[in-house]
Formats: sequence, C-alpha cells, structure tokens
Amino acid sequence: MQKHQIKCPIEGNQFAQLVCLNKNCKANRIYCLQCLQQGDHTSHPKDQKSIDKLEEYFCKIEQDCKELIKEVGLMIMEIDELSAQFFQGLKNKFQISIESLMQLDQEQMNEVLEQIVKFDEIKHDILNQVRYCQKNMILLLQEKIELLKLQEFNQCKIIKQEQLVISDCEKNNYDAVIELLDSKQFINQNYQQSLLIKGLFLRLIGNYKDAIIQVDKVLSIDPKNVEALCSKAYCLAMLGSYNDSVIQADKALSNFEGHVESLYVKAKVLGFLGEYKKAIKYIDNVLSISSKHVESICLKAYYLGILGDYNNSIIQAEKALSLYPEHVESLSTKSRSLRMLEKYEEAIQWADQAISINSKHIESLCSKAQSLMMLSYYDDALIWVEKALIINPYHVKSLYIKSKSLLKVHKYQEAFQLAEKALSQNSLHIDSLSTKACILRALKDYQEAIIWADQALFIDSKHIESLFTKAQSLLGLKKYNEAIKIADKILSLNSKHIESMCIKAEGLMHFSNYKEAIKWADKALHINQNHIESLCIKAQSLGLLGYYNDALKLVDLALSISPNDLDLLFLKGILFYLILGNSLRSLGQFNEALQVFDQALEIKPNDEAFLCNKGYCLQELSNYQEAIFYFSQAIQLVANSEWIQRKEECEEKLKKSKLN
Repeated sequence: MQKHQIKCPIEGNQFAQLVCLNKNCKANRIYCLQCLQQGDHTSHPKDQKSIDKLEEYFCKIEQDCKELIKEVGLMIMEIDELSAQFFQGLKNKFQISIESLMQLDQEQMNEVLEQIVKFDEIKHDILNQVRYCQKNMILLLQEKIELLKLQEFNQCKIIKQEQLVISDCEKNNYDAVIELLDSKQFINQNYQQSLLIKGLFLRLIGNYKDAIIQVDKVLSIDPKNVEALCSKAYCLAMLGSYNDSVIQADKALSNFEGHVESLYVKAKVLGFLGEYKKAIKYIDNVLSISSKHVESICLKAYYLGILGDYNNSIIQAEKALSLYPEHVESLSTKSRSLRMLEKYEEAIQWADQAISINSKHIESLCSKAQSLMMLSYYDDALIWVEKALIINPYHVKSLYIKSKSLLKVHKYQEAFQLAEKALSQNSLHIDSLSTKACILRALKDYQEAIIWADQALFIDSKHIESLFTKAQSLLGLKKYNEAIKIADKILSLNSKHIESMCIKAEGLMHFSNYKEAIKWADKALHINQNHIESLCIKAQSLGLLGYYNDALKLVDLALSISPNDLDLLFLKGILFYLILGNSLRSLGQFNEALQVFDQALEIKPNDEAFLCNKGYCLQELSNYQEAIFYFSQAIQLVANSEWIQRKEECEEKLKKSKLN
C-alpha cells in the first residue's frame, strides 16, 4: 500500500502515485496512473518516480542545499578574512610616527607623505566603492529571493530590515568592526577564491594591473574560471585595452553564455568602442536574465542618451532609480538627458541629488556646471566646474566647460589656454575643437577659426556649433554667399536654429536684399520675439530702406532688453546720424546721436568706432574743436585715412573761423 496518499490535481482522478522530475516538463508534476494512460509524461519515462521515493529525493536536495550554503558561507568567510588583512594593512600603513618616518630613505619618505596628503581621497574612494559593492550584493540577494520565492519561507521583509540595520552599523561603527576582524587569521594565498577576492579589491581601488596579476594566477590553475575571465576583461577595459577585453569576455561567455557580469562588461567595452547599438543588444541579454540588474539598466540609459534618444534614456534611468534610489550614475545620466532636452533647471536638481551622495562625482559636477552655463549663469558654472577640476585637473569635459564659460564672459586668452589643454588630452574632442574655433572668431582671427571649425566638422559634419562658427567667420571675412550656404545647411538640420536665421538675414542684407533679410529676421523673432541679434538686423535693414523711425523703434525695444549692448548703441547713433539734410537738423537729432555715443563711450571709452562717430556728429554741428579731439583719439587707435581727412577738414574750418 502507498505510504503517502496525495490527491491527483485532475479532479475526479485517483490518488496520485507518481512524480515527474524532468526539468523541461510542463505537465502536472504529481499525477496518477490514469494521467499516464492519457499520454502525460510518456516522452521521459526515466524521470518518473514513485511518490514514496520523493522523500528520498528531498533528503538529497536538502543535503545539496546544505552544501550550497556551506560553499557560499566559505566565500563570505574568505571576504571576511581578506577584509581583516585589508584593515590590518591600512592600520599599519597609516599609523605613522616621526621615529618610523626617520628610518625611511628619501624616496620611501616622499611616498608615505604623498599618501598621507591624499588620505581623505583614499578614504572616500574606499568607502564609496565598498558601499557600491555592498548595494550590488544586497540587490543580487534580493533578486534571488524574489526569483526563487524564498520570501514565502523565510520572511523576506525581516531579512531586508536586518540588512538595513547591518548597513547602518557598518557606516557608523567602523572601529568596532575593525576590532572584530583584526582577530581573524590571514587567508591562504594559494586558494583560487582568495586570489579572486584579492583581485576584486585591487580592481575596486583602481589598481587594474595588479588585479590582472591576481586573476592570471587563478587562470593558471583554472583557465575556464568565468569570474576570473570576466574580472580580467573589466580591468583590461579600464586600462584601454578594449580588443583584449572583448577577447576575455568572449572566453567567459563561451564557458557560461548566461554570465551576467561578462555580458555587462562586454556591453561596457562596446560602448567604449562607440558601438552603442550593439552594446544595447548585450544589455538586453543581461536584462532578459536579470531584469533588475541596476548597472545594466543605467548603462542602457546612458547609451540611449549618447544616441540622442533622451526621453527613453530618462525612462531607463528612472527604472534603475526605482530599484536603487541612490544610484549616482543613474541620477547623473538622468541629469544629462534632461540637459540635452534643454530642461536645465531639472537637470541641475538631479545633478544635485547625485552630488549629495557623492560630492566628488565628476560627471554630475560637470552636468550641473554645463546646465548653469546654458542658463547664462557663467560665474556659477565656473564655480562648479572648478570643483570637478580640483578632483581631476585634466578632465577634458570639465576643461571644455570652463573654457566655454570663460569665452562667454569675454576672457578669451584664459578660455583659449583651457581649450588647448583639453585638446592636449584629447585632440579629437569635438566640443573643445569647436570652442577653440569660437574663441578665434571672437578674437577676429576668422581664417584660423574656420580651420579649427573644419577640424571639428571632419569628425562630425553635422556638428551645428562648428557649422555656426564657420558661418560667422565667413561673415567676418565678408564671404556672404558662403555664409548663407552654411546657414542653410544648419537650418536643414534644425529648422528652428535662430542664430542661423540671423546669419542668413545678415548675409542677405549685405547683398542689399533688405526685404528678404527682414523676412528671415521675422522668422527668428517669431520663435523668440526678444532675440537681440534679430531685432538688430531687422532694424539695420529697415534703416537701409529709409524707414528710420521704424528702425529706431526696434533699436529702442532691443535696448530695453539689453541696455548696454554696444552694437545696438552704435546702430542707434548711426541711425540718427544717417538722417541727413534739413529735416535732421530741424529735429535736432545730432544731439540725440551724441547722447547715444556718449553712453557707449562710458561703457567702452577706447572704442575707435564710437570715437570717430562722435567726431562726425560734432563736425556736423560745427563743433570743430571737440570734433578734432575725438578724431585724434580714434586715429591714435587706428590710423584711418578718412578720419585723418575729417580731422584736417575740422582744423581748416577752425582756422577760417578764427580769421573771421
């Protein structure tokens, strides 16, 4: 008689007598003879067992489970033991006295003092990276608990609370933990797992070469060790040996095609190689195996952002943050995508969250600085980018942001030096190339500006900022037709690029096509009614068509937005001056022109254009003595033949008036 009587899941059938242990079977695992007669499980008879044998099978599984727990426990114990070695080493290294320092030679003394000076940096680096690994381990365990439905048997919520308590203790009671671990024995250096863990620690502190030495020892014992191959792939990638890294990752995947970390490392390396779409396919493989792998979700978000898919990038970053709200890389990636969508204030908020967790996270510092720069808060941008450069003085993106911010506040020489420094680190950094071109254009070195803009365009022929700088430089060289062609190219890429509309309008104005110029200025003003350059070009075109009053109204509107804009003040003065004849004199507008030029000269006292134009007005008003003074001031700056002639005319008039 059957020892255990269990009902068959099929209603109306007999008591179940058999159990199926086939891994791929989809039918009911427990069944009766009637089910068997109906064809269930006939394809795998060897996997059918009597229910009475099930207890024996459970005992075997229980024993295997104990072995699994024991093996994982040994791994954790090895981490504990290596931690003890690590802590003892830290204490020995940083408990220094003057007496012990005096026993060292000069080179050793310098090395010790160098590390003492950098202790805060070392401390923060170790804490951040160990906390990062701790978070990943917690996430991995939580994922396995959910996947295996262990919470139904072991009160998952209680365990999670205990983990949080342990985490808090680790953050606040390091001395007690160190005392406990100091009592442990050193690890067996020849044991594979110990070597792997040592390699992991070396990797965490950025010592990739020594980490590779440790994993190579493992691979000399076991050439197919997946963890070692994966770790080596990661270290090679961090050292810039991308092709070798791919080879090691592929070796790991040939031994275990579903190894999550190896798939992740390969995706990361493909990203370094610029193969973002291919990298995303590998990330999707990871997520099909481990849907809550935060690093992979974050990496996908980052690559989508690089590919310009900013909205989906934000969705992926938010998915990662729903699993791990303090994941700095995901916070930073979300900030970057918001910035690229021109949501600068939101971008700053998310960058601030990342910085509050890790005050030395360079990408977040950069994202905040760049967003501030785009909001025209250049001084604030310089403060935040300087924080990034204190951490890494050669960080190319930070150098670029500082250079661009200095350009915006007209500190051209400093900006130029920083652009050069960035390009010395990465000669193909397109934003630095473009910024250098912008600086040269601002310095009116138009030919050189075009050369550097072309270098950027060689890397990316659709780089709008470089195209725009080239178009502006062509305008400066009076190559209006070429400038218009470049503006048209930009508008084919971005139909709402206001600055290109202005370039086209200005080019058309110089071709005396004033009505068409006004049309393009109006297109720009339709997008932004307060756009200064568009108002200025429209005013110039109206003035050249003889609509002086309309032109003056536009200039006054622009000056109400930007009262100290020298170009607008100059234009206003010229508009007054250009209205020649009795009508002008009767209106007394030369005096108004003089007031405008005086206002401009208060801002920029040595501007030759304002000096000579004040001279013109004074000459028209027969105030020859003062006119001579202003022409003389202008000529000292630029020996212009027309101004010299005007000065001589005034001197002649003055002589005649004295004779009379």
